[in-house]
Amino acid sequence: MSETQHLLQAYDQNVAYESIERHYKTDGELPVEFIRMHQPEIEASFEERGDIAVVLAWDAKGETVVDFGEGKKHLNQKGGFYVNPIGGDYWFRQTQSAELLIVSADLASLANSLAVTKEALTQATRPLHDRLVVDPLLADWTKRLWLSAEREGAFASLAVDHGLVTLVCALLDRAIGGSRSGDDVVPLSSAELNKCYDFIEDRLETPLRLHDLSNAIGCAQVHLAAAFKTATGQTPHQYVLSRRIARAQELLAAGEMPLAEIAYTCGFASQSHMTDVFREKLGVTPGRYRKEVRS
Repeated sequence: MSETQHLLQAYDQNVAYESIERHYKTDGELPVEFIRMHQPEIEASFEERGDIAVVLAWDAKGETVVDFGEGKKHLNQKGGFYVNPIGGDYWFRQTQSAELLIVSADLASLANSLAVTKEALTQATRPLHDRLVVDPLLADWTKRLWLSAEREGAFASLAVDHGLVTLVCALLDRAIGGSRSGDDVVPLSSAELNKCYDFIEDRLETPLRLHDLSNAIGCAQVHLAAAFKTATGQTPHQYVLSRRIARAQELLAAGEMPLAEIAYTCGFASQSHMTDVFREKLGVTPGRYRKEVRS
């Protein structure tokens, strides 16, 4: 755990929660912290913490008004998930009451489990600060995490750790996926885009994974795919494939390098794979393309 305050401490030390019964659990290697409570109408503020906290609200009869430093926003709380802000103070007011289950882990530990930087994870969760994600299957999954934390044994602890990682990834995917056609997806900056281009060009002959690209520019995978497409009009996979085709075209036009060698040099799995891609995208085989451009 970092020296920054975490979830259990934050609630224990908040005077607004002194009279509210809270049920705590801690499990897993991260570790994962849980709070379950019936939250009445309340107004409270919290200082910056060093964790990421996923809040599931169900049986909610009101709404939450939040201020994360960008003005007050209203969450229509008919049941769903949101993520408490990371890296800053915040204020909220809950009207009427709600049943809450809050699942939290140290930000640095969770980022390490996801193989991303803390900064990238913080950026990726931003859309979930002032938006509810309603998903009954994820809600049931989260309640099962609570039950797993009650069981003894290494497998139960492992289930809690991996369960939180899965939950966070699913929420991020839902949040970004739900806004891909809108203005909420921030495109990559020119500097980030150039890093992507350079990384891909330098490693075009190798298998390229979204995980490797996200690490190279310090951006969460779930954010990168949408942000890259917003900036370029192509998914990372589509762009990589187009660059492999373009490089193969250059080599085919330049000399007599064997087709199999060109395929591997450009990152295709095999000569037949390159042939299939050329037929699909260009309407010709690599051999026919070579003859046509050199005739």
